[in-house]
Amino acid sequence: MKKILFVISNLESGGCQNSLISLLTCFKSSEYDISLMAFQYKGLFKDKVPANITILDEQPAWYPIKKSILYYLKNGQFISLIRRILYSYYNKVDHKTERAFLRSWKVVKPIMNPIIEKFDIAIAYGDGYPEYYICDCVNAKKRVAWNHIDYKTSDYNPIMDMKYADKVDKIITISESCDDVYINCIPNSHQKTMIIENIMSRKLLNIKANCQEKVDIIKNFNGTKLISIGRLTPQKGYDILIPAIRKVIDSGYAIKLYIIGIGEEEKKIVEYISKFNLKSDIILLHERSNPYPYLKAADIYIQPSRFEGKPIALEEAKLLCMPIIVTNYPTVGNQIENGVNGLVVDLTSEAISQGIINMITNNQMQNKFRGYLSENDTSNIEVVIKKFTRLIEELL
Repeated sequence: MKKILFVISNLESGGCQNSLISLLTCFKSSEYDISLMAFQYKGLFKDKVPANITILDEQPAWYPIKKSILYYLKNGQFISLIRRILYSYYNKVDHKTERAFLRSWKVVKPIMNPIIEKFDIAIAYGDGYPEYYICDCVNAKKRVAWNHIDYKTSDYNPIMDMKYADKVDKIITISESCDDVYINCIPNSHQKTMIIENIMSRKLLNIKANCQEKVDIIKNFNGTKLISIGRLTPQKGYDILIPAIRKVIDSGYAIKLYIIGIGEEEKKIVEYISKFNLKSDIILLHERSNPYPYLKAADIYIQPSRFEGKPIALEEAKLLCMPIIVTNYPTVGNQIENGVNGLVVDLTSEAISQGIINMITNNQMQNKFRGYLSENDTSNIEVVIKKFTRLIEELL
């Protein structure tokens, strides 16, 4: 039986994690023994891993800093302790610079526990550290890097990643534009890339959306209900959306915004909401194991991102036939054609607020989007599984 290993940073809420769980759930084959390593087994999806998947130990180097310090002190691993502290320091001082991954991986790699077991294929499901790990710390015949971002707008180090592109046998991207961007940034990858989209199913989404879930917090509001799903990070643009909501309310429209997601910017976002006096108008719903009844209960989906690869939440909103407002980030054309299946606006508070007003006041536009999305089902389970199976067969 062939052995396949997936490596991911964590199982927190996020499109990459959601995509992996969907793939592991839908890919059913008795020919393969599949294992999973998450550097940290925490987050929304930690209990969603299918029972047939072998779960490997997490990495102490990826514990939260206090837990890591206690672990290394308890085990008398003082050099590892120093490296772990340096890793946190470099991550902080080099954040969003080209040195970030270069210095932090160099210092943390020696304390990453390698996998002695040999695998036929090791797949880094996520960018950056999982890819470096399968190349430097995993015994595998073939290696695959699965890229989920618009690389040009990311914080990764192209000089470093060009070296790792030489070490892997295949590089997966999730859309044509993401593939073009990746090849442009990492030229030596051009003969290794393959496009495999994230798994989507309208049938499964509707089943989940119709589950008995208490969504009165949305249903009981009589105005226009906007919803967004995304990690609370600068990438998602909530700092631009919040003042836009203020502008719409000040223009006399009754709206509420509901945000599903967690992240490192939560405190700042809460402060921003308070600054604009929107505590009763913007509701943070945090993580939801089943967000789809909330989507169904809302009127409009909004994605105010600065950059994306091919976001799963946006695709899910399409499959649920929601009127959509999205900002004009570089890869938005992968999913939304302005005026056809959604409204694309500039990444400014003024443009977003005007887009919201235009959508609210134009029922004909909303119905046009719903109708188009209803007639154009982008479900793709069979296609994705077929592509993934072909990838494995080619490598083996």
